[in-house]
Amino acid sequence: MKSSHLTILAVAAVVAVGGAAASMFTGPGRSDNVMASGRIFPALSGQINDVASVTVARKDETVTLKRVKDVWVVADKSDYPADFKKVRALLLDLAQMRALEEKTSSPALFSSLELEDLSATDAKSTLVTLKDGGGKDVLAVYIGKQRFGRGPAA
Repeated sequence: MKSSHLTILAVAAVVAVGGAAASMFTGPGRSDNVMASGRIFPALSGQINDVASVTVARKDETVTLKRVKDVWVVADKSDYPADFKKVRALLLDLAQMRALEEKTSSPALFSSLELEDLSATDAKSTLVTLKDGGGKDVLAVYIGKQRFGRGPAA
């Protein structure tokens, strides 16, 4: 398997697996009352077609996917073509993401959920950023641990 394929799979896995456990989020599209609205990012559904780039950043590496005309490419890999179905699934999964429960609103506990800022010394979080064609943020979300408790994933 080529490294670019592995990168795309890793991006999709991070969002799919981490999305269920993401307890805190930031950026445009945030709903103040997530539990009442159901979806965490209700505005994203109407903006999916505006997304022109997806950046997945961890403390030590960053992968950027960008849309060139109607083709998605891995910008960090000499514009190697990305799998459109996986990029589409990633965007739809983010738009359909629902909160299971609020874990904490205390910033002091974010590190235990692996939701620290990427500039933190031992940051384990993942920052997923969606931008439109003009470079404006559509969404920025930190993805933390897959599961905090010992119970089965929902």
